Amino acid sequence: MIEYFLLNLLLFVYLTLVSIEFGNSIYYYVFSKVDVNISKVIFRYISPIWELTNTFLVLFIVFLIALYPLAPFIYGTIMLVPIGIALFFFLIRAFSFVYIYEFDENSILFKTLYGVSSFFIPIFLVTYFSVSIFNNIKVIGSFISYSVSSIMFSPLSLALMLFAILNILYLSASFLLMYTKEDKKLIPEMSGFFIILSSIMIFTVSLFFYIFRSIPFFSNILNNYFLLLFLYLFLFVLSQGLLIFKEYRYIFSFSLLQMFLLYIIYTLGNYPYILYRNITLYQLNNSQMLHAILFVVILALILIIPSLIFFIYFLRRKSK
Repeated sequence: MIEYFLLNLLLFVYLTLVSIEFGNSIYYYVFSKVDVNISKVIFRYISPIWELTNTFLVLFIVFLIALYPLAPFIYGTIMLVPIGIALFFFLIRAFSFVYIYEFDENSILFKTLYGVSSFFIPIFLVTYFSVSIFNNIKVIGSFISYSVSSIMFSPLSLALMLFAILNILYLSASFLLMYTKEDKKLIPEMSGFFIILSSIMIFTVSLFFYIFRSIPFFSNILNNYFLLLFLYLFLFVLSQGLLIFKEYRYIFSFSLLQMFLLYIIYTLGNYPYILYRNITLYQLNNSQMLHAILFVVILALILIIPSLIFFIYFLRRKSK
């Protein structure tokens, strides 16, 4: 069981970091059209995140493949189209970032490519979750029967895509508010975005909780619909209170707790499945290498977590 929750922990940390990265990138593009000075401030919080974010993604993929040998076959087939498109936008984003950072920070073309690619990448990456809970995938020997259009354009997938964009903008706004003590230019703009997005998130999460209760995947965990919604609303009220009292540095913590609550609902609702009906926790690789792999991942987390702490401190020092 520890392997299951450790795998989900890696994914959660990656989702947190990548949400901040893509959200900051979108805000950078938006403000480059409105206020160049604010866009330059936001750009400071993009560049150091690259290597740290991808480290958790690599750990997650290696750990998933090592634990569940069937995962690369099924996920590799089903996710081929959305991941292929996401990689195309990753390439555009990386090239645009390098060009802006090294050659011309005022290039309208590459700022546009950078912002647009940062918007579309999470839309295609989030299909991982719709695939994980999609119940129309049939695996017969070496043949997988599924529909690309139903996975990418089903109501569930479209809802998750919408939520992904809202979430990265919401989490990124709270992250930038954390540094407003050093960069006061961010306060009025990010506060406005945070209030608007938090209101939309409350409506969206409430609607999702209500609708997803009818999905077998979530039915058990969402039986406690009102309790879970109350917890989310409680965290929302606390974050709004901090905004009113101008305690910006703590807002990100409560926004992160909201995201963690939603992820816990997904993790517990998913249990014991890795991919609904096809890969379960009980298909764990029980080879002698398992304990070695588990040890390596835990050791990697012990080494990386201090890097996260240093990363936050580094951003504070850089912004002064």
